[in-house]
Formats: sequence, structure tokens, C-alpha cells
Amino acid sequence: MDSFPIKWCSRVEPDEREEVLRERSKSMARNPDFDPDRHPPEVREALEFVTNGGTLTKVRSSKSQNQRFFRVDTVALALVYISEKTRFQSKADDQSTVSISKINEIREGMKSDVFREVFDKNQDAPEISRCFTVAITGQRTLDLIAPDSKSYALWVAGLRHLIRFLDSVDPRTMRLMYLDHLFAEFDANKNGVLSVEEILKLLEKMNIAVDSAYAEEICQEAKKIVLKSDNSAGQTVQGKSVSLTKQEFVAFCNLLEEQDEVEAIFKKYDNGTGELTPKDLSLFWTKEQQMELSPEEIRDIIETCESCPGLRKKPVLSISGFQAMMRSKWMDVRKLNCQKVYQDMDQPLCHYFIDSSHNTYLAKDQLVGPSEVERYIEALRAGIRCVEVDCWDGDDGSPVVYHGYTLTSKISFSDVMQAINDYAFEVSEYPVIISIENHCSLDQQKIMVKRMREIFGSKLFTEETASLPSPNQLKERIIIKGKKLSSVNGPGFVGEVTDEDEAAEMEDERTKKELKKKAEGEKQKLTQELSDCIVICQNYSFKSFEELEKGSTFKNIKNISEGKALDLVEKQFRELLSSNTWQMSRIYPAGSRTNSSNFDPLPFWRSGCQIVALNSQTPDLEVQVNRAMFEGNGGTGYVLKPDFMRNKNSGYFEGSYPPEWKILTIEVISGFQLPKKNNKASGVLDPFVVLNISGVETDTQEARTELVRDNGFNPVWNKSFKFVIKCPQLAIVLFRVFDNEDMKKDIIVAQYGLPMNCLGTGYRTVHLKTADGHALRAGTLFLRISIEDDGQ
Repeated sequence: MDSFPIKWCSRVEPDEREEVLRERSKSMARNPDFDPDRHPPEVREALEFVTNGGTLTKVRSSKSQNQRFFRVDTVALALVYISEKTRFQSKADDQSTVSISKINEIREGMKSDVFREVFDKNQDAPEISRCFTVAITGQRTLDLIAPDSKSYALWVAGLRHLIRFLDSVDPRTMRLMYLDHLFAEFDANKNGVLSVEEILKLLEKMNIAVDSAYAEEICQEAKKIVLKSDNSAGQTVQGKSVSLTKQEFVAFCNLLEEQDEVEAIFKKYDNGTGELTPKDLSLFWTKEQQMELSPEEIRDIIETCESCPGLRKKPVLSISGFQAMMRSKWMDVRKLNCQKVYQDMDQPLCHYFIDSSHNTYLAKDQLVGPSEVERYIEALRAGIRCVEVDCWDGDDGSPVVYHGYTLTSKISFSDVMQAINDYAFEVSEYPVIISIENHCSLDQQKIMVKRMREIFGSKLFTEETASLPSPNQLKERIIIKGKKLSSVNGPGFVGEVTDEDEAAEMEDERTKKELKKKAEGEKQKLTQELSDCIVICQNYSFKSFEELEKGSTFKNIKNISEGKALDLVEKQFRELLSSNTWQMSRIYPAGSRTNSSNFDPLPFWRSGCQIVALNSQTPDLEVQVNRAMFEGNGGTGYVLKPDFMRNKNSGYFEGSYPPEWKILTIEVISGFQLPKKNNKASGVLDPFVVLNISGVETDTQEARTELVRDNGFNPVWNKSFKFVIKCPQLAIVLFRVFDNEDMKKDIIVAQYGLPMNCLGTGYRTVHLKTADGHALRAGTLFLRISIEDDGQ
């Protein structure tokens, strides 16, 4: 291989640089906080137990329950399991591994879709008390049964402690733990060194394609650093060995991670000393980032990002610390103030865009796929604030949730309500709206109400109000959206409402056949008890804006399919926008989208529609744009509309934009540790970056970099793009990384987006996520951003 764009430094640098590298190389010792001896006896017992391991029953269905030997790998910090029958003969490749960092929580009892299905007919089974579920980011749950109550308690306690431990670990320690894990994983014969073959396999996993000669060159440099760190003056590296000890491996990775583009910025401000004083660092922030930081903030950056204790004490920042700062929260592409609630949360609900999902229970398509309680948990943890529940009579007398007239599976209404109650306010304290499509008989409606009142208690919002409340007034409250009787009557009263069924638009032949059985214009019976649960989100059958003005109030919500809504956007934009200043709208996908595809949410946001419900199980461009929108305001699921959309006297209502045109310049400099395509161990990326600007129609634009061959570890593009943005208040910026496939469709490997008004300026780092929105352990883009007035 003649050349390869990895940026590592073969030249001899000043002593301070060597000191930093040596310091990092010596830091591989396991974090003392994980040492069982440092904890109370009960924690120590649990950690020792899960480390030694034991047999658990792994449950996948009522017909698939197998004995597996589980243990925690303390080097990899992973839960490892293997067949009980073959664990003494099996190789490492035969075992399954779940990183502790990917475990969201440990649930006790029958709290997974798998366990609910297995014990549905036998809820008094003794093993239920020994069930626990390992919930994993982006994967199906791991559902386990312990052999006895003591081992059950130890597994739950030990795994929960490890999750808490990882949550508290600082980035420097986490990196070293990851390197420790990598070394152990690729040291196949466990002799304490990596051979050239093992190094090349490791580099491929790190998304780097090199030949053995190039790998040897980097290894020799790493050995020199370690020799110097051992004070071996006069010694030289002997021979051409490319084997690496653990300490040499860390130095090797340090060299790979050095970025020339970052070092060039550093040298503009270090005055030739190889380090940045607080004054130097302050100057960098003022000139490059257009931000004035206080002395305390500058000191906090040095304390947080500098790995060398001696340099922290001075205090100064080395090139290594500067690189760490570039990947820290300080340099995140999302401005610091946007990482928390920063908008006025005292406006009425109709003044906010609200993160929403359609048919939340569905895991796949709209016709035959599974329905899962887990989908509600994932949605609420992703910040979604409006979920949908389609309720039907259950065969056993209890209501169920599924997509009516289809072959989708059924789940318990009570289980859905319990999951919503348990996770509603885990990531956001602002209200959750449950959009109920009710098809239940009167008896099962009463059961619905009984379960909601029992489970939600005082969280359930049923108070009468003279105006639409604000998110602050509705903190930790649950709002039921649905049909309501036109008059208030006593308990036991039964009235009639129009039966509005979203499934009526479906093009599936089986569904059409079922719908023909319903009488045209058929009325649905509704109990007063269920009607009483619905206060400020009362479904309104929209026919015209004239009728809307006469026959509805702020308590009503327009429920409109995408086709009809798009027609309103095109023909009656001003009327729709105006109605959304005092009343809410919900837009849902056409029934023809049986594959769970999505529509573009932008036309409806532009017209002020608050709830734009998407099929969030499909990680397409539309869902990624939706996630980007709600990265604003701290990811709370509520984003305040621009003032000109709330003020009927603004020019926007006449079709003009506010006079705040901007020129957005984004220079895509480089990437770092991009993820493998489809999480495959083999193959190296040929990455390129696509920038999507969404917003008002004239602002919709796309640009892309050239591709870089065979380097997903630290590709360099140095490509600048300029966009004229006419309405920055509604603009959304999406960064997507693709792998080029010469003969196939390019594959998206990572993405991240956010509102333009949340973009930080100067040098910024994008912390990428998977296509379906899950955080990555690593994977960043390095950018330079400027936002200037257009002068129009």
C-alpha cells in the first residue's frame, strides 16, 4: 500500500507530548471503583457472584426455553452466555455477548412481551417470582429465569450495580476500559501480546484497512514511546517485531487517534510551547467559537479534558487534552443551552410542536407484524410525548390493543397502561398524551376506565379548565385524547358518538372486507365514565373551517389524515395555520402505508400542526428529520413554535418569511471512529457525508462530500458547503454518513440532526447515532460552522 490517510505522528515531539502519551499508556489498570473489595458486603457478594457466573433459563417463547451459562466478563464489561451443555468444549466465538453499556435497565418480574406471552395462561406459576428482563438498546429483550430466589436477587443486584457504575465513569476511563476490552478480545491465544495477524484483525474492526508493513511502522513508533516512558535511556527497539504488549497497544491507539487537523488548530494558539494556558484557551474560544467563557469554565475544561495530572495542576491543556475537548460536551454541535430546556414552557399547548408516534404498539408493518408493549417503552424513552392506543374487546373480557381488522398480534390494554405509567416521565417531565381509538363494548370501556384510574391515579388529567393549559401546568400529567359525549350526565349513562376509524382508509383487501360489515354512518356507544376522562383533547370531526369556528373550542383537537391535511396545506394554508394558534391538530399517516412508511412532516409543521404522528419503528429520512426537530429544547418532546406562527398579525400568515435570512456555512472536515456497516465485524467503510437542510420549501437543500476509500476510522473530507436559509426558525440540519456500495444501494451507517437555531458555531463535533436513533459508543464528525446575516 503506497499511502493511507491515517494521521499519526512519526516525528519526535517535545517532552510534554511524550509525557501525555506515557501517562495515557500507563492508565490501563482497572478502575478501582469496580473493585469488589471497595463496596459493602452485599454489593461485593453480588459482584463476585455475577463474575463467577451461573446457569439461567433463557426464554424466547413458550416453546423456546433453554439453559445457558451466564457470567460477567470484568475486562470487557459485558454479559456473556453460552450453552450449558457445551460451555466446557466451546470456543470464544460460540458465546454471545451483551455489552453492559448497552443495557438500559434490569426489570424484575413479568415485565416483557416474552414473559407476558409465556405466562399469559398461568400467572400463578412459581417461576414468575424469579423472572427478570435485561432491556438492551436497539435489540430485543433478554428474558431470564433464575433457578432460585437467592441467585435471582444476586443477578439483579450485580447487574444493576454495573449499570450504575458505567453511568458514572468519566470519558477518559471509559476509553481505557474499551481499549482493555479490545486487547483481550483480539489476544486470541491469551499470551499477553498481539501478533501481526491479531493487530490487522483489530484494525479492520476499527474500520482501518492497512497492510502489515504499515501496521509494523506504527507499532515501532508505539514501542519507542513505551521505552521512553520506562526511562530506558539509550535503548532502541530491537528487530522488526510487530507484537504489542498491552501498554504498547495503548500507545499504538494514541498514535492512531491523533488528528492533524486538530493539532493544526492547537498550534495556532500554543505559542510554540506545546500546551495551552488558560489565557490561550480563552483566546481560542473567543476567536474561533465566538464565545466568552469565564475563568471557572476554562478551568473546568482543563480539569475535565486533560489526562495528565501534572498538566492539570499547572493548569494547562496538552494536545491530547485539546483533542479530548473537541469531543466533549463543550464542542458538541448542539449548543450547550440547547442541551436543556431553554424555551418558554408557559404557553398554551397549541403553541408547541409535540413529538408523536402513530400506532405506537406496532413493531413492523401495519398488517401482520407483532404488537409489543416494549414499543411504548422505547417511544417514551426516545422523548415521544403522544402515543397511540387502539382498543378492542378481548376474548377473556379484558380490552386488548392491536390494529383492528388485521393479523397483527394482540397485547393487553392494562400492560400498555402500566408501561406508560412506569416510563412516561423518565426522560421528560412534560405531559404525555394518549391518543385512544376506542372500539370496545360498554363493559370493556368500563374496564379501560377502571384500569387507567387505578394505574395513573392523580397523574390522570381530568380537571375542567377555562383555557388550554401550558406544559409547565401539566408537568407529570397524563392526558387522554379521544371521543367525548356532547353533554355531561351521571355515572352509568351511555351516549353515542360517530365512529371514526383510521383503518377505514387502508387498502388491504381483508381490511376492506371487514369494514364493509359496518353500517354506513354507524354510531358508537360511549360510556360517561370514559367520556369523563377526556377533557382538553376531544376529537373533533373536521369538515370545514367555517364549521370549526362555530362548533368547536380550544378543548377540541382536529384528527386529520395526511391526504386531507396536505390538501388543506395546499389550498387553505392560512386558515389551517390560523386555527392552530388556538386549537390543536393531529395528522396521521394514510391507511395505504401498510408497510409503515412515512410522509414528510415539514408541510404540517409549516402550517402549525402540533401533533404529526409518524411510524417511528421505520428509521427512514422522515423519522430522522422528526428526531432532529425534537433535539431542540433539551429533547423534552415539546418545541415552542416561532413567534410568527403564534401571532396572526405576522407576515407569515400572508405567505412571507421574517426578514432574518442567514448564510449557513458548514465545512465537513473529518470523521472519527465511524461505525461498521450493519454492525458487521468484517469490511471497511468507504464513507461519504450527506447534508440535508429541511424547513420551508425554498430552504430544502442537499449536499454531499466525496467518498473516502477504505477508511472509516479517521476519513478526511475538508469540504465546505454554503446554504442560504430564508427561514432559519424552521430549518432543520441533518448529517448522514453512508457507506458507498459500488454495485448496490449505499448504506446509511450513522446520522444526527438538530434545529438550525441549536447549531453551535466555530469548530464542532457531531456525536452520531444509529439510523434508528440509538447512541453510538463512538463515531463523530468534525465540522466548522458559521452563521451570518444574508443582508437581504
